[in-house]
Amino acid sequence: MRFPSHEQQWLTALKQRVPLSTDETKQLKRLEEGFQGECYLDQLFHLFGPKDIPCLDDVTLSHRNSVVQIDKLFLLDGTLYLLDAKAYHGNYNYDGQKWRGEKIPYNTNIFHQLSRAQTIVENILEEARLPITTKSYLVFTEDDLTLSIPKELTEKVLQSHELSARMHTISKQKRKSTNQQLQERCMNTLKKATIPRYRTQRTLTDERSSQLKKGICCEKCHHYTLTLNTYAYTCQNCGHQESREKAYVRTICDYGTIFHEQELTRRDLRSFLGENIKEDYLKSILRKHFQKTEKKSSAASYINDGTPIYEWFKKEKAFFDITE
Repeated sequence: MRFPSHEQQWLTALKQRVPLSTDETKQLKRLEEGFQGECYLDQLFHLFGPKDIPCLDDVTLSHRNSVVQIDKLFLLDGTLYLLDAKAYHGNYNYDGQKWRGEKIPYNTNIFHQLSRAQTIVENILEEARLPITTKSYLVFTEDDLTLSIPKELTEKVLQSHELSARMHTISKQKRKSTNQQLQERCMNTLKKATIPRYRTQRTLTDERSSQLKKGICCEKCHHYTLTLNTYAYTCQNCGHQESREKAYVRTICDYGTIFHEQELTRRDLRSFLGENIKEDYLKSILRKHFQKTEKKSSAASYINDGTPIYEWFKKEKAFFDITE
């Protein structure tokens, strides 16, 4: 299951409670476009790609102090494919050394990044003595991209207009006899090399923390004008309804995302959820859904996963859907 980057999650949660700076707004837009491109790649792969094959999405691998993030990995006929999605717009030129966008040179070289990722994966497989070849592609997901690159690099690139056809071609090629044991060894080796994904280093100053809007906001439109009946909140702006239980859990997760570097305490959550929350109900929600640390008495706290509800409670999604 693919989730937005932790930095995108942090900026999104923050945006609901305080105005973002110009730089934060630009960064959030870039991250949102990148995530949409990755999801578009997932959709095409689901519709046109090969079926019933080993696949990993948004995987972060570590090998000998080197770390690499790969958008999609899949194994087919003894070849491991690496796909790196890019949601680029406008005109880009690569002369074999530098990337330029609208005549502006970039410090990063995505072909070098792709090659580095492939090398790390190959080294992981070689050390495990797995006779598996690798192929890697840059996948450009946007239609308004004009790309100029050396001819010898075109085989490393898939553009939006050729994605579905290429996926379809791969899926329809004649399959070789599958070595199930080799496939399992390959995927298990990659999973063992997988580490938790990158967490943002962004945090809030005390001054900015004091500016955060308090309370439970609407799950859909993020307005704060809600009415509560016995079991659910109703948004007075858009009419969306959400169970009281989910609204509390979701807002606690939003707090945890913004303050990902610290544990959860009832005092801080009371302040964040606003003056209209019920203390006894907050206690019951924490007991039911959150895990205590070993701290006791006045120092008591709860473990903070630091992510929104859709990731923190991904295994409980069906439960929260039922509460609606």
